[in-house]
Amino acid sequence: MQKLIFLFALLFGSVAANAQTAQKSTAGENAQAYKAYIRADKEMNRVYHRQLKITEQYYTAYNEEKNTTYSSAKAALIASQKAFVAYRKKEGKYIEALHKGGAATPYYMYNQMKKLTEERIRQLQLKDDQ
Repeated sequence: MQKLIFLFALLFGSVAANAQTAQKSTAGENAQAYKAYIRADKEMNRVYHRQLKITEQYYTAYNEEKNTTYSSAKAALIASQKAFVAYRKKEGKYIEALHKGGAATPYYMYNQMKKLTEERIRQLQLKDDQ
């Protein structure tokens, strides 16, 4: 009987320890995904502001004064960036709803938002080549 109790305690303790480790690792993965998303977001903002400067420099160099073309190009870039940020936020809400608030939901949500942000960085960088 003591052996049975010992085996039960050993098994239950092992399951509880694994569950606790899983919770810690899920929380850690969620935190890492969030940090990666924030890093990507900071990089996107850096590239976006650089693109605004490049747009201004281009129109200043080729026109004696800034004209309506520069204003419309700048406005279009700002509008496209705002639209992207709104889309990314809605996509995050979609992923959150899809996973119904499970423990790993933040991981999936931030990972998707990071991927979208990295794609936006590539799009903004392509504008430099045009």
